[in-house]
Amino acid sequence: MSDDILLQPLKAYNTVYREKFKETAELFFEELKNKAGTDVELNKETIKRLKQEQAARALLAKKRNSQKGLKGFVIFLIILFFIASIAMVIVGPVLKKIPYLPAILSAVGAVIVAVGFIIIVVKILNTRIKKLDEEIAKRDAAIAELTEEAKRQMASLNSLYDWNMAASVFTSVIPLTQLDRIFDSKKHALMVQKYGLDGTSNPDISALYVQSGSILGNPFLVQRAKVHKIIDKTYTGSLTITWTTISHDSKGNSYTVTHSQTLVATVTRPAPDYHHETTLIFANPAAPDLVFSRKPQGMTGKNEKQIFKFVRDQEKEIAKLAEKSISRGGNFTPLANSEFEALFHAWNRNHEQQFRLLFTPLAQQNEVELVTKTDGFGDDFSFYKHKMINEIVSRHSQAIDYSGNPLDYIDIDYEAAKRKFVNYCILFCSGLYFDLAPLLSIPLYQQTKSLEFIYGDDTPENYSYYEHESMANSFDPRIFAHEDTTTDVILKTSCIRKDGKADKVNVTAYSYRGEPRVTFVPKLGGDGRTHNVPVHWTEYIPVEKESTMEVADTSASRFDFNDKIRNNGFDEFIRRYATGGAYSFRRGLLAIFGGESYSSSSDSELDGYFRKEE
Repeated sequence: MSDDILLQPLKAYNTVYREKFKETAELFFEELKNKAGTDVELNKETIKRLKQEQAARALLAKKRNSQKGLKGFVIFLIILFFIASIAMVIVGPVLKKIPYLPAILSAVGAVIVAVGFIIIVVKILNTRIKKLDEEIAKRDAAIAELTEEAKRQMASLNSLYDWNMAASVFTSVIPLTQLDRIFDSKKHALMVQKYGLDGTSNPDISALYVQSGSILGNPFLVQRAKVHKIIDKTYTGSLTITWTTISHDSKGNSYTVTHSQTLVATVTRPAPDYHHETTLIFANPAAPDLVFSRKPQGMTGKNEKQIFKFVRDQEKEIAKLAEKSISRGGNFTPLANSEFEALFHAWNRNHEQQFRLLFTPLAQQNEVELVTKTDGFGDDFSFYKHKMINEIVSRHSQAIDYSGNPLDYIDIDYEAAKRKFVNYCILFCSGLYFDLAPLLSIPLYQQTKSLEFIYGDDTPENYSYYEHESMANSFDPRIFAHEDTTTDVILKTSCIRKDGKADKVNVTAYSYRGEPRVTFVPKLGGDGRTHNVPVHWTEYIPVEKESTMEVADTSASRFDFNDKIRNNGFDEFIRRYATGGAYSFRRGLLAIFGGESYSSSSDSELDGYFRKEE
């Protein structure tokens, strides 16, 4: 298939890639099933029987609940009739409110009815409930047996799931893209040294996951990060006051009136806030001096008439901006395509010539289609270009987990597992595709191929800090957090040194401890007096803790790693080097918490476990 189709990304998606993503994911899963040797028909029969047992159990449980409800009602009647019998005795023979004989007969009758109900409970309802409990227990045993049978049938397939499978589906459909297994230090150096990516790690951002890759040799990365910022948090307190006043009635008599009022006060104090953010960063040497940004203009869901009105209104603003730019010696010159200018809205560009070089008529048409059509995700992306670095932040990607965690596919039901896998691959591929689409819409970006880059003989670490942080965040954060921490944690890493193919990494956990505080806010009450309203709030005091971690590339699949971890020798390796036996494995990378005694010799030992047989 010619890659020229990508020169019109939305058309390519509608005519080719939408179905291709689905077909390829299904074919990939079929190959996995064949490799695993899964007996699909046998599993379908097991799941069918399992669902029948579950349905039968649910029906039995409904009947049991009904009988228990009836039993509860009868017990209520028993108590009621016993109370009635006691009441007859009290109001008859004791209080003599009614004749003796009718009272005694009524009391005896109530007791007889109560005893009858007791017999019904003991002989009938309890027997029914017991039988239902026995039937449910049998169903539970059958369900447990069938569940274990289904697990055995799916065990080989479940063991084959790996982290990069959705990425493999994407690259097999769009071969001009390459998605890396890990983001190594050399590609990071390329993006920093050649393209100007900020090589310093933002202390308020911690990578949760990173997927690097390239388009025609031009590198990009998708980062899912935890972002920390300080916000103003408002706390509310209240105080109820009362006071009395003297009033007079129409006859002149005085009386006391009690009044009540709740005074409310607020206090605003700084507090940490954490959220997740997914960003695609693409490096390309085309238009190397151009800087601009665009944000969504709210076109998603708008019809043609509404879009036309928006463009017409924006034309006036564009004309004003151009006039102001000329009067101030600026260089903003609107394109003839006012629809593109209004909808793309990159009015803060700094280089008209290079902007026109990128946004040819075809590029303008592509971007307008992405924003106005409903075939993809619509007008949901922000586009930031700073010289050779482009950033795409889309709303749809904020809700997508691009990590491809294999645990998300595991199921005892073959058909359910297939749906999970295929649906995730479609979501992964379409989400990533439409993050790339604003970039693919620019023909020059596809026509500009990266020239060879000389990395140098050595880098101070094996893997980028993105990968270090991702691996640190794959642990339970409490491992790294300060013991007084009461908030979320931002983990930042720095490479201490290389240990062969491993990196010894320092992990600093930044968080806060919360100290309760109270502020008294003066408020004027209805009694004419000022009252101090207590407002309780939390003062967040920064705390941090440093730990160490070793990160090594085993190049092993999840299947191979799980096989090795069951090997007594490798298990001993983990216990020897990991503090508390804490480790994490993702996408071939093994992270060991602590690793104080790790050295290049242990790296060789690790390599020995995963060296492929010749």
